[in-house]
Amino acid sequence: MSIKKSFLVLAAMYMVLVFSGTAYSETFTGSAVEVSVAKYEPYPAEPARYVDIWLQIQNTGLRDADDFFIEFSQNFPFSIDSGESSSVVVGTIPAGGIIVKKFRFLVDANAPTGTAELTLLYGTGTVKIEKTLEIEVRAKDALLSITSTSTEPKIISAGSNAKIFIGLENLAETLFQNVVVKLDFLGTAFTPIDSASEKRISAIAAGGTSTFFYDIISDPSTESGVYQIPITITYSDTAGNNYTKSGIIGIVVDTPPSLDLNIETKDPIISNKAQDLIFSISNTGPSNVKFLTVHILPDNSYSIIGRAKEYLGNLDPDDFETAEFTIYTSHPSASGQQNFKIMLEYRDAFNNEVQETRTLSVPLYTESELAEFGLGSNGGSSNTIIAAVVVIVVGYYLYRRRKKRKA
Repeated sequence: MSIKKSFLVLAAMYMVLVFSGTAYSETFTGSAVEVSVAKYEPYPAEPARYVDIWLQIQNTGLRDADDFFIEFSQNFPFSIDSGESSSVVVGTIPAGGIIVKKFRFLVDANAPTGTAELTLLYGTGTVKIEKTLEIEVRAKDALLSITSTSTEPKIISAGSNAKIFIGLENLAETLFQNVVVKLDFLGTAFTPIDSASEKRISAIAAGGTSTFFYDIISDPSTESGVYQIPITITYSDTAGNNYTKSGIIGIVVDTPPSLDLNIETKDPIISNKAQDLIFSISNTGPSNVKFLTVHILPDNSYSIIGRAKEYLGNLDPDDFETAEFTIYTSHPSASGQQNFKIMLEYRDAFNNEVQETRTLSVPLYTESELAEFGLGSNGGSSNTIIAAVVVIVVGYYLYRRRKKRKA
């Protein structure tokens, strides 16, 4: 090979590396989306039956993932339900957001027992990432199936009590005995109360069902989200064969944000005068508030000068922000109070849009009322400044006079 041809080959390889590196950078710059299995039912999946799979889509990056999509290919032993599309547009996954989406697949009748792979593509725009998920598949023989998992209440609040229900069904033609169901709460945000994390039953007949329940309490500081708890089931058949199956159940915790709104001003609110008002918003709950915007709503009793809304961004638990607006109180209040209408607009931990409208009331004064109190139009702060100036001038005069006498 000549030197010229070698140079052309090296140049082509360099261009491939450059463009490959560019694609990789676009994929992970700003947004970082992870797709995982939250749960699937029944567990394990069974040949010739449908399986419902809940996928958890989480953006751990600092930027929104716009036009996010998921594509499924026909890979044995799973096939898309005839009523569903193989390509699903999820939409925008906000930075720090979590979305759980359900999909239905048909498991092939000839699926072997064991761990099957479900391959999917996801991404934004023209960038696609391949992901392989593992789904346990087992035939009905010697099958003790998890038919349902639920909680009461369906959505748990931080620091509250709840019950977990696990439904089992014996799909085999033989009795199963010494059935033990264990939930592993170690390292989770939940603690069993008044009961053990391990429950057992002596036997479940062929075709029979049984429901296990657990009393739990969630940690008071638990943030909203989908939490996974490992589950292990052990049992034996009448021939003395032992079986063990493991899986994951999902629990949803959602504590609505608790926002405290106040007016922070030292000067009195005076009618027929333009003034700056500062509103403080504190997050007093355990859940994060995202994309917070504060609006001051119009009203006949006052006019808004300048902007009527302010974007504050994310508000973590035990944190606060302030928003400042300029208003003109054009109509004196007969009650001596001035009401301001405020709307808080934000998204919760599950990316749901929330709007709260609040009314804050503060005393409203006239110029004559302030004069009666000895405050004046600018309040006590102006009197203090004037007094300070007088003291400085008098002091300077006495100092100069004393200096002349010495001279």
